[in-house]
Amino acid sequence: MPQLLSLPRELIEHICRQLVGRARDVIPKPWDPKSLSHLCQTSKSMHRIGTPILYAGFSSSESGIQRSANFLRTISLRPELGELVRELHILVYRSQNLDQSQRDVFRKAAARLGVGIPGWLEHHPSETVAFLLVAQTPMLKTLDIYVFHNVYIEDDLSPFNIFEDASVPAPWRVWLPHLHHLGLGHSSEEHCLQYFGGILQFASGVADLTLRSSFTIPSTRALRNGLMHFANVTHLVVKGSDWTRSQLEAVVSRCLALEEFRYQSLAAENGHEPDTVNARELIDMLRQYGHNNTLRTLYMDLEDRDRYVDDEYVPRRCSDGEQILSLKDFSQLQTFCVDGSSMLFPAADSPDYRTNILTNLLPSCIRCFRLMSAPDESVANMLSLAESIADFPFLDEVAFALNDGYGEWDDSDDCDEPETDKLLEKLKDCLTAKGVRLDKGYSRWSWFQQ
Repeated sequence: MPQLLSLPRELIEHICRQLVGRARDVIPKPWDPKSLSHLCQTSKSMHRIGTPILYAGFSSSESGIQRSANFLRTISLRPELGELVRELHILVYRSQNLDQSQRDVFRKAAARLGVGIPGWLEHHPSETVAFLLVAQTPMLKTLDIYVFHNVYIEDDLSPFNIFEDASVPAPWRVWLPHLHHLGLGHSSEEHCLQYFGGILQFASGVADLTLRSSFTIPSTRALRNGLMHFANVTHLVVKGSDWTRSQLEAVVSRCLALEEFRYQSLAAENGHEPDTVNARELIDMLRQYGHNNTLRTLYMDLEDRDRYVDDEYVPRRCSDGEQILSLKDFSQLQTFCVDGSSMLFPAADSPDYRTNILTNLLPSCIRCFRLMSAPDESVANMLSLAESIADFPFLDEVAFALNDGYGEWDDSDDCDEPETDKLLEKLKDCLTAKGVRLDKGYSRWSWFQQ
């Protein structure tokens, strides 16, 4: 121990962080605090250095509610430890039976907030515990909640709305002034964001918002009361299987100046609804609310936007009228990542065939362009882009993947592979000669996460 404490404090803190680990998954896994907890007990100096790191973050577990109960008991009895918490990753997995000792912990924690939770604790214990954890951590910077069950609850009756009762002067007032990153999701897409209304009313300072599932449009009353005040949101990530234009517009329209927008359409078990938002609607929406003047990063992945129309399966192809036409007026855009199903590349034998689609699409300020899961017709368009590189003076990186996202051709596609290979080699040589790096063979999933 003396040897460890002789190290610079920054290095000791780094060791502590490595011991406790992190939880960054979409459905978070619990990090293990036991090793660091034992280390903190070895000396007063180690306790002083390690405790803020030990309590900096908490991740619930889907294996049971006891872990949350133990953590809640500690921060409820010692509020100064709750003030050390900066990150919460909460998975509301399913309703669980509580023993008497757990009930006592939760009731006492609620009593400190001046609220009663008997009914909530009986019928929705996991959501109630999530509320109590958030309420006891006023210095929170990052909050990620995913409700992973299909027990339907009216949005107005959501346990998260207990916050409304706890917001009045009580032993203390619930307030999350430092909340910067907020992630919300629900396995049932029948809910609207009003379900999380108790949290959103304290989220006016959130700058980084992630919605992990599609939500229906909130009620007029919720919108009138300013529930969804996303004026400070500059980074917006949206995922889900059935976002319609009106649903997405209810969110995008309340953001004043987006700098980064990522949209990913997730696969739906029975196909997507016909009115699921398409690529052109997304771009038109961003333009309508002025985000074309502020966006620096734009990711669009609509490849899984399959759907059934008149009982017929419609594959992953872009229909005429749904494609992106131009981003020339996106005056700050530096990074644009898009899948091939958001673009329309006419076949070579089509009267509409042309090779200037990408040069007409991209703004002159673009620095990084990534086209994933692209059809064979896009290769000639990429080559035309390379030959017109003088029109894009800041472009220094191009990433390109064909069909399946891994740079390999699908056997079902009727294409001239040798000819395509020649075009790809020519494209690489052309870009390299102009000082532009070409990446090929990355999956669209890795691109979206970057």
